[in-house]
Amino acid sequence: MKKEIQNLLDMGLMIMSQDKNKEVVEKAMDLYVSPFSDKTMREDYTKDFTMWFLHDYKHLGKSIYELNDINDPALKHLQESLVSIFKVNYENKNMIFKDIFTNMDYKIDSDQYFDDGDLIQVRIYPVEDYYILIDEPLYFDTEYEKTIRKSVMYQYNNYCSVHGPIAIEDFIKSQSHMIYHLMTIIEYYEQVLQDDENLHVYVAKYKIEDKDRILDLILDSEDFQLIEHNKYETLIHHLSDEGVLAEVLVTSQWLEIECVSESILSLTQSVLESLIKDEGTFVSVDHLGLDDLID
Repeated sequence: MKKEIQNLLDMGLMIMSQDKNKEVVEKAMDLYVSPFSDKTMREDYTKDFTMWFLHDYKHLGKSIYELNDINDPALKHLQESLVSIFKVNYENKNMIFKDIFTNMDYKIDSDQYFDDGDLIQVRIYPVEDYYILIDEPLYFDTEYEKTIRKSVMYQYNNYCSVHGPIAIEDFIKSQSHMIYHLMTIIEYYEQVLQDDENLHVYVAKYKIEDKDRILDLILDSEDFQLIEHNKYETLIHHLSDEGVLAEVLVTSQWLEIECVSESILSLTQSVLESLIKDEGTFVSVDHLGLDDLID
């Protein structure tokens, strides 16, 4: 199947070069580079455009293959493929890629060697009950995991605030160009952050015993909106007429409030404490600076 997928990708490159598809390709490129329209970048932010275009771009709801009446059995594997950031681990001699955004596991069949704990960006293709790789992965230093997840979740939260709640896996699929841009975006914003001495984040932590009870109490209030929920954690926004005031993260044992203003943190704490009362025990307030966020 790997050969069939590669042949289809080669066919896609040929289709892209045809004059009749020029306008579609140009429109796609405009969308692909749109995150950098207001930035001066040294990096090449057009790289990986072809991979994104052939796999994920839709023009009037159709892929470039569909627009050109290509009906190849391997097309299904392209359409159901996924690009994301994965952490490599091994379970019972099986190679498993764990998506760091969705926590979903994918069994991988590949001759490529990976160390346990490697952090990689790659596209995986479903074949029967496992997934295969076509391209070489991009490796990230493992210290970037927190920064990467924070960057994507920030974009995810903004998207949900504007368009309404969406499952995180659907967001990753629909915004796959963001994944291809991650290294470029991180390098750019690290430079920006290094120049911003005023960047601060305030975090309040509470110990909780009954996660479901806490969620019921919070989500009964119109001041809070559910953004993401899975078996590991629940992300909630504290809202005002002006937008999002703070993020609230609830796990099995902890509730954390995060925002960029000490006064807003106090406000959100007061509102939350009035809702959960003695269901949560205040532990601490942390003040995080640039070094904490990057590391």
